[in-house]
Amino acid sequence: MSTNRTVNTSNGPTTASNGEEPVSVGVLDSLSPCTTPFESTDLEFDNYDGQFVFVGPEFEPSVQMLQQQMSVLADNQTHTDERYSRVKQENAGLQARILMLEEQLRDVEIRAEERLAEEEKRHRELIGRVDREKILQVENCAIRLQNIETENVKLKEDAGRLRAALDKAKEDNERLTDNVELNEAMIMGLKQDLANARVEDRKQKDVIQNQQQIIEELSKELELVKQEKVTALTALTLSQDKDVTSPLRTELDSLRIQHKELQESHDELQAMLLSQGRSLISSGTSNTLAAEFAAMSQDDSKVMDSTDLATTSCASTDTNNVPAPSPTKIKSALQEQQEVNAQLRSYIETILTMILEQQPELLEVKMKKPEGC
Repeated sequence: MSTNRTVNTSNGPTTASNGEEPVSVGVLDSLSPCTTPFESTDLEFDNYDGQFVFVGPEFEPSVQMLQQQMSVLADNQTHTDERYSRVKQENAGLQARILMLEEQLRDVEIRAEERLAEEEKRHRELIGRVDREKILQVENCAIRLQNIETENVKLKEDAGRLRAALDKAKEDNERLTDNVELNEAMIMGLKQDLANARVEDRKQKDVIQNQQQIIEELSKELELVKQEKVTALTALTLSQDKDVTSPLRTELDSLRIQHKELQESHDELQAMLLSQGRSLISSGTSNTLAAEFAAMSQDDSKVMDSTDLATTSCASTDTNNVPAPSPTKIKSALQEQQEVNAQLRSYIETILTMILEQQPELLEVKMKKPEGC
């Protein structure tokens, strides 16, 4: 409920008509923002606290100031309304933009969800493929492990077999080493025997050379005697020649027969010695030993041939009715040859007995090889 109040413009303090206290300017200032702009000089106030009484001309500046303040408030209100309308428009634009952004956000979320679904699907497929590959790899590893285990078992068996073969080879090696040592000792003994045989051979060669020299001297003496006695023996008769040369010829025949027997025995011993030497030693030493024995046999055969030539020359001189000047020398030479042959025979027998005592199987097995050759 509103009532009219009259403003007293007289001088003096402002009082209400009903006896209440007058309202000050500060109260009006405090109430001015709540009031609307004045369109006339008449003011309408609420009557709950009485009417304002304006007394005196000193209130006109206040009224003008209030009017100015009211105009300023009106301007501020218009600015506020403009700002409100502008802010409202901006708010509408922002709301439209918000709606647009919400639509964009919704589209982005949909695309993100679709992309996420695709990525999840791709990841599931990738995980499934990795799982399948892992299963295949595990199966391959299991197969390889089984193959490796079987191969390991085979290798263990091979290792045991090879270890047994190695032990057997070591035993064979030790046995062969012992045999080699025995053979080396035997070879050393045979080398020593060969050295002794060479010494004896040198001695025999010296003896044979001496015999050859004696035979050559005898042949020269026979030639000289033949040349000197040719003229002296022409006068002798054939009967006397036969009486003189017959005992010497018979003696030469007997010596020739003995010489042939010795030659045959010597050849047999040489053949036996060569076969035994070949069977005992199959290395270069055996070849040198056989060569030595062959050379010895050749030298002996040469000596025998020279003695045969000497005897034949003596026989030819006998047939030419020339008496032998010194038959005792021929006998002594033949006796020396017989002694040399006896020494050689005893030496060969000692070697054979030594071989039979040390390793007789060599003679039993390998003596058949020269027969096949």
